[in-house]
Amino acid sequence: MATYQSNQTLAEIVLENQQTAEVLSKYQLDFCCGGSQTLAEACAVKNLNIKDLQNELQTISAGNSSAKTNFNVWDLALLSDYIVQKHHHYIIHNVPIIQHLLHKVVDAHADKHPELVEIREIFTELSEELLSHLQKEEVILFPYIKNLAGAEKYNLENPHVCVKTIQNPIKVMETEHEEAGILLKLIRNLSQNYTLPVDACPTYRLVFDKLQTFEKDLFQHIHLENNILFPKALQSERKLLEYITH
Repeated sequence: MATYQSNQTLAEIVLENQQTAEVLSKYQLDFCCGGSQTLAEACAVKNLNIKDLQNELQTISAGNSSAKTNFNVWDLALLSDYIVQKHHHYIIHNVPIIQHLLHKVVDAHADKHPELVEIREIFTELSEELLSHLQKEEVILFPYIKNLAGAEKYNLENPHVCVKTIQNPIKVMETEHEEAGILLKLIRNLSQNYTLPVDACPTYRLVFDKLQTFEKDLFQHIHLENNILFPKALQSERKLLEYITH
C-alpha cells in the first residue's frame, strides 16, 4: 500500500496515483495550479487532520490499484491527443449546455437567489477564456510539442515554429490555468460549495451537478498539463537543444 508523506507535494501525490485526485478534490485541495503545496501545508490551511487524510489516500490507492493509469509513461504526442479528445472536447460540449441551464435557473430563481446571476456571469467569463485557451493549445502549443517529441526521437533539428522557445507559451498557459482556477473558486464560494437551497428545482440541481463535474474535469485537465505534459515538453526541448549545440 502506498504511503503518503507530509512533505510530499499535492502534485507528487496525484502523479504517483491518479485516483488520489478524488480524495484531494473532495477536500478542495488544489493539486493542479496549487500542486507545489505539501500535504502538511494544505492540511494546515484547510484545518484537516493529516493522519486521517493520509489514511484515506492510502485506502483509495489500495482499492484502485488495478485501475491506475500512469500518464507519466505516455509519450508527448499520445498525451497531447488524449487531453484534446477527453478534456478539450468535454469543455466544448458542456459549455453551451451549462450556459443554457444557468439561463433557465437565473430566470426562475434569481429573485430569491441573486448569487445565481453572478455565477452565470463568472461562468460566461470562464467559458470565453477557456475556449480561447483551447484554441491556442490546439493550433500553436500542442503541434509544437508533438513536433518536438518527434524531433527528439529521431534526432532531428528543432522544429520550425513561430516561437523561439516553448517556455513562453507554457508560461502563458499556466497563467491562464491559474485564472481559470480563481474563477472556479469564486463559483464554488458563491454557491456555498454547491449547496442546494430547499426550493431547488430539478434544473437547479442539474446545473449545480454539472458545474461540479466541470470543475473536477478541469482540475484533472490542468493537472495533466501543468504537472506532466509541460514539464516533459520542457525536458524534451532541453535535450534537443543540447543535441543541436554539441
